[in-house]
Amino acid sequence: ALRAPDRFGMLLGIGIVVGIVAQALLNMSVVLALVPTKGIPLPFISYGGSSLIANFVGVAFVINVARRDPQVMQYLRHRQNSRNAKPSIGQKS
Repeated sequence: ALRAPDRFGMLLGIGIVVGIVAQALLNMSVVLALVPTKGIPLPFISYGGSSLIANFVGVAFVINVARRDPQVMQYLRHRQNSRNAKPSIGQKS
C-alpha cells in the first residue's frame, strides 16, 4: 500500500489493512478477557457472513491498488510469460 502510484490508493490500502488488523486485535482481546465482549468476528476465520464479505472486498481493493504499481505489473507479466514458455529439450520444467 505504501508503494501505491497515487495518494488515494495508498490511503485506501492503509485504511483497509488497519481496519482488518484492528478487528483481529479486538477479537483477540475479547478472547483473552482483556476487554468486554463486543461480538466482532475474527477476520477470515470466525463465522460472520457480512463481515467475511466486507473483508474479502477490502482485500480485493488492496490487490487492485497493488496491481497498479509498475513493478508489480512487470513481475506479473514476467511470471505469466515464464508459465507460458515451453521448456527446451533436456530442460526440466
